[in-house]
Amino acid sequence: MTDDKNNSKVVNPHDKVFREVYSDKENARSLLAEKLPDNVLKLVDLNTLEISKDSFIEKELADYYSDILYRVDLTGGSQGVIYVLFEHKSYYDKFVHLQLLEYMV
Repeated sequence: MTDDKNNSKVVNPHDKVFREVYSDKENARSLLAEKLPDNVLKLVDLNTLEISKDSFIEKELADYYSDILYRVDLTGGSQGVIYVLFEHKSYYDKFVHLQLLEYMV
């Protein structure tokens, strides 16, 4: 896959696709409405969802996974954040749960 702007090879195209797709508010709302548990959905107002440009990935780890931070109003009147980590596997990995645990730690 190449980048049309400078005709160079795109590194980690899957991560770039996830980041591009879920940086769109409508796509993000749809994902969160589908995947968040009901008890969490009751606490957030997804209509107030805003994409934050903040990232918590260190530069040396950025090639391994993508993250997106969303800001959202809570039903109690305060604000909160929803942090989403996207991990794409192009191969079967029976230890992926350990890899995700490492990211969280």
